Amino acid sequence: MFKLIYYIPIILLLSMSSFAEEQSSFGFCELSDSTCPYFSDEEKNSPYFADIFDKIMGQTMTAALFEEPTVITAIPFKLYPGSTTDVQIISLNTNLNTSSSVSIDGVDTNVKEVLSDTELVVNVNIPEEAETDIFSNVEIDTTLLDGQSEIANGDAFLVIENTGEPEIIGITPTTVSKGSNNVELSIYGINTNFTDTSTFEFYDAEVTVINTKIHTPNFMTAFINISKNASHGPHDITITTETEIAHNSAAGLFRITDNPPILPGIIQLTKTNHEISEGIGTYSFIAERINGNDGEVSVSYIIDSTEGDIYETGILTWLDGESSTKEFDIEIADNSEYESDKTLSVKLDKITNGATLGVDTAIATIINDDPQIQTTPPTQKIVNTNNTKVPTIDDVTEIGTIQFSVKNQNSIEENKEQIVLIVERLDGSDGQVIVKYNLIEDSAEFEKDFIAVGGTLTWEDGDDKDKEITISILDDETVEENETFTIKLTNVAGNASLGLSETKIAILNDDVDDIVVEPPVDISKPTAPIEGDAVNPPATEKTPPIEEEKSPTNDDGLSSKDVIPKITEENAEISAKSIPIISYAPACPDDSSEINITCIFNRNKMISDILITENASVSSGILTGTMENHGWVSNLTIQKDGILIGGFVTGYIENEGIMANFDFRGASIIGGTLGGIITNNSLIIGVFEDVYLEANTHITGGKLTGYIIGDPNQKALLEHLVITGNGILKNVIIGEEVDIADTIMIDESVEFIQR
Repeated sequence: MFKLIYYIPIILLLSMSSFAEEQSSFGFCELSDSTCPYFSDEEKNSPYFADIFDKIMGQTMTAALFEEPTVITAIPFKLYPGSTTDVQIISLNTNLNTSSSVSIDGVDTNVKEVLSDTELVVNVNIPEEAETDIFSNVEIDTTLLDGQSEIANGDAFLVIENTGEPEIIGITPTTVSKGSNNVELSIYGINTNFTDTSTFEFYDAEVTVINTKIHTPNFMTAFINISKNASHGPHDITITTETEIAHNSAAGLFRITDNPPILPGIIQLTKTNHEISEGIGTYSFIAERINGNDGEVSVSYIIDSTEGDIYETGILTWLDGESSTKEFDIEIADNSEYESDKTLSVKLDKITNGATLGVDTAIATIINDDPQIQTTPPTQKIVNTNNTKVPTIDDVTEIGTIQFSVKNQNSIEENKEQIVLIVERLDGSDGQVIVKYNLIEDSAEFEKDFIAVGGTLTWEDGDDKDKEITISILDDETVEENETFTIKLTNVAGNASLGLSETKIAILNDDVDDIVVEPPVDISKPTAPIEGDAVNPPATEKTPPIEEEKSPTNDDGLSSKDVIPKITEENAEISAKSIPIISYAPACPDDSSEINITCIFNRNKMISDILITENASVSSGILTGTMENHGWVSNLTIQKDGILIGGFVTGYIENEGIMANFDFRGASIIGGTLGGIITNNSLIIGVFEDVYLEANTHITGGKLTGYIIGDPNQKALLEHLVITGNGILKNVIIGEEVDIADTIMIDESVEFIQR
């Protein structure tokens, strides 16, 4: 900060000779270690000089006495209507940073660079109709580290009448040190006609122009070298273009200093707000070094929660000359329980070696990715049949929630004989709780595919242990598609709440070693999808009747006509959109990276990177790599590292990886991540259950259930579909014709398109 003693002799000198005025002005600049205007005799004799000088000195004194943020002046300080130039704004008592914005009444502005906490460069465009002989007030609005706003005001430059003479009105940067090479100067003129043949005079033989680039007749870039023997102090400049001679409008517009300034730079965070998915694993924050890289600089960081728990601390170090970004990580713990979003704070502190802190604080929100338990109050009177005390809401405060465990498997192979499901009591164990369960047929049938069971589960007071339901699966040798049934929890007694009360179980057929799905008969082949584009659906024009042919039988006595529906004129259009029909096919080659036939993988076959061509159709297997699908894929298990892109997908898909840009014709996709443009054309209303949606995903058609969670910054769009069951919607946009069941919990992040 300036010392008051600096200004007393300056004020006294204002009444002295022009030489004294010039020396006091120059002395002020030297004492303050700041960039200040330099006045020529011609300027001091102009009618504007007294007003300009009084403004500069008056505002400087005000800033020193009251220690208020104040704009002092600008270089250049004289501008003309219709001119465009870079202006260096000089202020006192300010903390300028990259958030600083500049506004000038009636002038278009754009901050180009923050030089220090008291200086910045702004590009200004003075309109042709601007009033002359009027000072322009400059206001700088800066957001400080504590979130407060700092406002600095001051009259920085004077708009004067255009003389019509060619002049140099601005140079950026205004100050360059000796020994600098290939310095890029932005030079602004008025009434000029700069060309590639323009010549320069800096009135110093040690300043050499090595190249130029003309942008407009009034704006050019000059690249200069300044030797170590160049003269210290302000320099005039003249640019000659044929017979046109343009001098600088203010004396000493360009300054050469003895030593380059030491600029250790500003260290700051690149982002102030972060939204982090709970399941991301590791998340990185980024810090940057800007506006200088002199010397080694270190800064400490701390990541803690709003409750005061320390998550991570460390130190970031930039070496001398280094200005790259630095990352520091935090491990995000994932769990399967619904909980409120957590908030973390990120703080930079303890900066070293003269560097300054810019944006040093950020907020990170860890977004819960687990479904909330949907609670339902009792709808009927509790019947006490065993004379035990049934607790009521009034005298029991932590009864708990009964639900199927999210860890339950949702499929079972037909030959495994039985499946065991876990029912858990969460968030309380006060009082006795009883719940009924029963099984419901879907495509799987009682006594044919599974044993119908029903009963009750009981938790005594204080008991919160898991209970088991065992269901027997009936095996047969019939070639058939996978089948499903549903098990439900009902009639909870004891005032407990029901959470996940319904689950669907798929019985996976084990008699398909010789079968595979194929595309529908006589329809257009699927067009290979382009990443990010929708899959072109097959043609839906009616297909001429196909005569039924006699087919050989297999070992089960089934002929192909038993499993391949006859396509007639009435059902041809439906067949073109339905699940691909089943026929007998050979095993897929084990070591091929490209499949161009109809074949089937062994159910436990691990599939790495592979291409499915347009004429191919494959089924089964476990995908561990990337599958580029231009044909048909069915009944696939996708592991965490697996990626399926494009084509037609049918059957039952168990997904822990990523699926993108496909046309779905099957029964279900359970789990994992979906992305791109997805159309669900399944005639059995195929369902997507418990899925995450990548940024800008677009799903059209079908049914969604369970938790459906999109990207918080680029939300998925859902259209022309049904959302049902018990689940949660989060970070999605609801478009046209979407039917949402009352049992779905809709997060406040969900947006509805109004039409």
